[in-house]
Parts: sequence; structure tokens; C-alpha cells
Amino acid sequence: MHHLTKPGESLPEAGSSLLTSPDVFLSRARGSGRVLDFAQARLAISEERAGGETYYVVHGINRSAAPVPLILQFNPETLCFEKHENQQLRFEQVFFTRRKGREIYEQWPDVFTWSDAEKLIDSKTGKAFNKDTVNKTRQTCLNEGFITYNADTKQYHKILRLAERQT
Repeated sequence: MHHLTKPGESLPEAGSSLLTSPDVFLSRARGSGRVLDFAQARLAISEERAGGETYYVVHGINRSAAPVPLILQFNPETLCFEKHENQQLRFEQVFFTRRKGREIYEQWPDVFTWSDAEKLIDSKTGKAFNKDTVNKTRQTCLNEGFITYNADTKQYHKILRLAERQT
């Protein structure tokens, strides 16, 4: 991609956030569309704001898997992007459009096993969550540091607590 649309061009007001609508955001890309047709993944980086905090999102479209957005901060001393230090902000943004993932996380007890995780019930349907959805949520939470895994006890431990997010 060469660049996004010029600032003077009209853009859709709703849905131009890379975090919440990566497909709309990436549709603003200019350059050779034919090259993009052959790309396995289309990723972008964007500066966004939530409340009073600025963060950077790396997100996009992937043909083989649903990408999970990365919520980053820029470190001016190292000139590198790093996971945003505000874990609550990362959680809220990663699960902004993923209601089921958020509900799964909130239902997990402080310490749980994989068999416990698979037994959770979707409040909307009254049925067990799809195992793929639970597994993707588990993997996302491990990658983001919202949970940890103890191989000796085969247990997961929640790091981010519901009460911390409500304050």
C-alpha cells in the first residue's frame, strides 16, 4: 500500500477505526489494489485514543485466521513500540468488539483448568461456548498477559481481575 486517502478526501465517519473496523480502515488504502488481492494478510498501524490515553493499534485482515489487535505504546528512549503498560486499556480495546471473548474471560474463576474453561455457558444462548471461541480467547489472554499457565499444576491464573477493570 502506498498511503491512506488524503486528509482532504471525504471518509466515512463511522467505522474508520483500525481497532474496531479494520476492513473499513484498510479500504482507504491507495496503491495497487491488484497487489493487495494476492496478499495473505493486510496489516496497518494507526494512532488511536481511548479516554485520555493515546495508543497504537496494529491490526488488519488475515485470510487464514482472525487477527487480534496489538495495543502498543511508543517508547521514545528505545524508539520501539511495546505492549501498552496499561493492562486495563489493552483488555478493553482487545475485547471492544468481542463480546463472547469478554464474557468467557469474566466467567473464568481466578484459577481454572482447561476442562473448567470448556464448560462455560453463553448467557445469550444458554449453551456451552464453542470450543474454538474458548480456545482463541485463552490464547489471546495468554499472549496479552491477562492469564498465565502453570504447567506443573495444569492450571490457568487470571492476572487481570474484574474489580480492577471497574475502577
